Amino acid sequence: MVMSFHTDLEKWKKMTQEEHCPVCNAEDMIDLAELPHSWANTSPNECIKGATHVTAKYHGIELYDLTDEELFNIMKDVAMCAKALKKVTGAVKINYEIHGNTLPHLHVHLYPRYMDDPSPDSP
Repeated sequence: MVMSFHTDLEKWKKMTQEEHCPVCNAEDMIDLAELPHSWANTSPNECIKGATHVTAKYHGIELYDLTDEELFNIMKDVAMCAKALKKVTGAVKINYEIHGNTLPHLHVHLYPRYMDDPSPDSP
């Protein structure tokens, strides 16, 4: 079972603190590129070929934790990464997801979607 705030609220709350955040402390990330306000990274356990995360360089959990400038800048990085990801993967569509249930540091999941997706009717 994956740890989330549902299964271990105290651990999740601790990770919301910058000094205990796995992202701010550079744990378990495979960086693909450094962008102006984020890192593009991935995990070997991704379910879709080419799945990428755009992870904010500044600590925040929710979009509303960011200043207007930070929010604008992170979304510019997301758009730039999505455009490049679509080009290099040949995907038909890029899906965007923001969760934070298991990792409380703002990051956006980018999922390239293909004609031969194993789950074409799923997000």
